[in-house]
Amino acid sequence: MFVHHKGSGLACELVVWIAQAPDDIVGATMVSLVQPSDRPGITDLYRRNYHNRSGRIEPLVRHESQTLVEKDAAGNVVGLAQVGYIAHGPHAYGTIYDLEVALSADYDVVASTLVDACVEWLSQRGAVAVLASPSNGREDVFFAKMGYEPIRYRRRYLPVQAAYYTGA
Repeated sequence: MFVHHKGSGLACELVVWIAQAPDDIVGATMVSLVQPSDRPGITDLYRRNYHNRSGRIEPLVRHESQTLVEKDAAGNVVGLAQVGYIAHGPHAYGTIYDLEVALSADYDVVASTLVDACVEWLSQRGAVAVLASPSNGREDVFFAKMGYEPIRYRRRYLPVQAAYYTGA
């Protein structure tokens, strides 16, 4: 996985929303979906955890995603990028989920144009960092040339649920 920072952006991290335990539960917590009424408590939690950081705090998760395509002069699709934006707490970042370039196209030219378009789309939404996950050695080299630095992350595969199988 790679990260590209815009300006002096903050490092990004994922947060699990844990609601405050009701008064009638003693010595335990309860996890639930966030409610609009939780907004002040979440904002206070972030401000305390980030030492009363000033600036924008997004107490509820905002997410957008988009697929961008690049076409040649004849209108044929020669590349695509799938990109997502997420903002939560003091963090706002984007991820380039997929980058595909036609074998007949100049990979570096098409991929650079698509990545630049992704960065522009994310910047318009307020992202301070862009993550990219190269799926092969060619993409790995490409993102390194584009200024993306390697970072560490952890991944856990979830067991496949039988309910999701549609075939026999």
